[in-house]
Amino acid sequence: MPPIASASAACSAISSTEDAVDLYGLALAPYESTRARLALARVLLELGSTDRALGEAGAAHIAFQELGARRAAAEAAELLHRLAPAKRPAGPLTRRELQVLALVSAGRSNRQIASNLVVSEHTVHRHVANILRKLGAPTGAAAAARATRDGLL
Repeated sequence: MPPIASASAACSAISSTEDAVDLYGLALAPYESTRARLALARVLLELGSTDRALGEAGAAHIAFQELGARRAAAEAAELLHRLAPAKRPAGPLTRRELQVLALVSAGRSNRQIASNLVVSEHTVHRHVANILRKLGAPTGAAAAARATRDGLL
């Protein structure tokens, strides 16, 4: 396949899968939306976008756990392990950063975390930024996935 055609096919595959995630979400079909998210992670992995694939797989893993879908969560965990880059020295997370990360991995917003920990949203934002930097993760879902994989949570 010529490079332009393969690039077009790649963009189409990503776009179609992202559309499926959104449409199932709008239809209030969380399991199907999460299945589509896991499929998106696989497409991204196939196309070499491993950081983004890690984030999508991490989000799918968390969602499947919340839905009580054990087999699907195990499938997402397997993909996370395949995506796992060599362990990088991430620097130690503080006790507070671990608390914030646990709440992020539970799907809480910065506002909810701030309320739970009785700190400002700005403080939570700084903690999250530090966590992402230390773990080398592009998103909170990816950080949660890496922390789970590395035994931090």
